[in-house]
Amino acid sequence: MTARRKMFSYLYIRNITYIICSVLVVTIPFLIMLYHYSRNEIIKQDNEAIRLINDRLDEFFQSIQLTEDTVATDSNFIVPLTLHYALPDYDSAKTEVAFRNVKKTISNLTLFQEGIQFCVIGRDGHLPINSTNQMINNSFVPKEANWYQKVLSNTKISHIIFNNQRDYYLSSSNAISIIRAITDNTDKPIAFIIMDVTYPTIRNIIAKSEPKIPIKIYDRTNTLLYTNIKNPTKDVQDSAILNRQTSQETGITITSYTRNHFFSGGIGQIVIISLITLLFYLICIFIISLLSTRRFTRPIFSLMKNMKEVNEGNLNVTAKYKGNIVELNDLFHSFNMLGQGLRHMIKVNYETNLLKTRAELNALYQKTDPHFLYNVLETISSQAIIDGSESASVMCQKLGAMLAYNLHGQDIVSLNSEIEHTKDYVFITKNCVSFHNIHINYDLDAVTLKQLIPKMTIQPILENCFKHAFDLDPVIPPQILISSKKADEFVIIKISDNGKGMYSNQLNGLNNRLKQMVNNLSFVSKDRIGIGLRQVHARLNDYYGSLYSIKIHSTLGKGTTVVLTVPKKVEEDETSCIK
Repeated sequence: MTARRKMFSYLYIRNITYIICSVLVVTIPFLIMLYHYSRNEIIKQDNEAIRLINDRLDEFFQSIQLTEDTVATDSNFIVPLTLHYALPDYDSAKTEVAFRNVKKTISNLTLFQEGIQFCVIGRDGHLPINSTNQMINNSFVPKEANWYQKVLSNTKISHIIFNNQRDYYLSSSNAISIIRAITDNTDKPIAFIIMDVTYPTIRNIIAKSEPKIPIKIYDRTNTLLYTNIKNPTKDVQDSAILNRQTSQETGITITSYTRNHFFSGGIGQIVIISLITLLFYLICIFIISLLSTRRFTRPIFSLMKNMKEVNEGNLNVTAKYKGNIVELNDLFHSFNMLGQGLRHMIKVNYETNLLKTRAELNALYQKTDPHFLYNVLETISSQAIIDGSESASVMCQKLGAMLAYNLHGQDIVSLNSEIEHTKDYVFITKNCVSFHNIHINYDLDAVTLKQLIPKMTIQPILENCFKHAFDLDPVIPPQILISSKKADEFVIIKISDNGKGMYSNQLNGLNNRLKQMVNNLSFVSKDRIGIGLRQVHARLNDYYGSLYSIKIHSTLGKGTTVVLTVPKKVEEDETSCIK
């Protein structure tokens, strides 16, 4: 009963843990995505609302600037005004007519723009062109104004002056002034047209837009133009800034806010609903797990009882299962088969061990000692010298050297040792097979002779050259060049021949098989060339990993070159060289 309770506890805790983790893995990212989605949607809507307000303000100021541009470029006004200042005895009647026409023009252009006050100030003082009932400051001179230098910096455009003190009136509140210089034909300012927009007027214009979001609007001087937040100080402290836009045209900045509890409250409701759903889900899963676990564990406990009997020596136990679960039925069947197998194994164990011992003894008797072969070759070589057959003796010596090279030493050798072994292989091959006319050249950089490479790297490639590169009766004397050189941190080994080369489709097929070998060590090629290259590839891959490369270049009728590029690894103690 103790074991049963532990298993139940383990299964219950594990299932509940898996369920909770699974739900959290889904719920937490969902809530995070929901929060960001809601926030982005609100920001998107706020952006649109702010853009509409900014566009309306831009249009308002642009219309004022257009009115000033119309007046500042009207020759019917500029010419009389210029003559008025240039000629003291100029006809004043013409000047008065021009002034009246300009005043009428400005009044008509600003007819539908409520709250706009305008006046025209000459270089020496006010001109009789204005729309305000406020008292005119006749002692005002433009040069004394704080905006004078800014307007003179560019007389071709209108300048927006925020929080302007309006000293050209005797008594007035600060306002937003749009000022444009009027110049003569020499581009010298002779007057200034000023249009004032009071801050209450701006607030009324913004209020007509009926903004639905909490906003605060400031001008360039950080003066508050408008806000629909009832308690700006408290509400802003409890809010987060969602968006801020500044008009490139006017410099007016609009900032939108949102209450922090707006998100936390909405997300909190979703979290509560999710937790209630999760709790109900866990209760249901717990009940289902309780019922299903008992259905599995009871047969397992019965099987464990049978196993204890087998452990006590009763191999004739048969486990019985009456349920319909396929896996448990297979488990009981496997247990019964295991009992039968144990009985059978006990019966044949002695015979099996005896056969194994005999097989090992026979294998030991039949094993040939390779050192014995090497000693026999040495004996044959000595006898050949005694009999006067020096060539046979040399071949035995070369063959013995190859056998010793394969039997002794490490799997990793220097390039110098590999070349010496290759020379022995070439000597035997040229004397035993019809390759007498093939000439082998060596161009080995002495710096590379200590490079460590896997044993039997060059021979398989050289064997391919002998078997596939040359015709039986070649026109050009066949030659093979084995070269090596250092390139930065790599050593490049090339085996080149001047044989018949390959067609492009043959070369492509060979390179494709080579790529498959590099990408898949288990790939096996059906042709002999592929087998030789695969042997080389396997050795290089075991030693260098993925840092080496094998490339094949071939031109039909000109020959083939195999290029091995391996990372530099030097044997410090190796001092031999190729002569």
